[in-house]
Amino acid sequence: MEVCRNGNHTLIEIKRYYIMGSCEEEEVVRWCEFCGAIVIDLEIDNRTFPGHVREMSFPQLMYLKKKENVPT
Repeated sequence: MEVCRNGNHTLIEIKRYYIMGSCEEEEVVRWCEFCGAIVIDLEIDNRTFPGHVREMSFPQLMYLKKKENVPT
């Protein structure tokens, strides 16, 4: 989990959508198996635009753990 807190997620591709009318654009759903974060990226010509469709979002548990580690 410490790696995820530093922004280095282990993302697994769980779904790929081909955008109709374009054979070069795809929306890719990725999930972090450690913290449960999810992001939907746009891929065009094998270039990835992270979070272009949906920015990375985290389960409530990650928010609670972050609050615990914030110095007062």
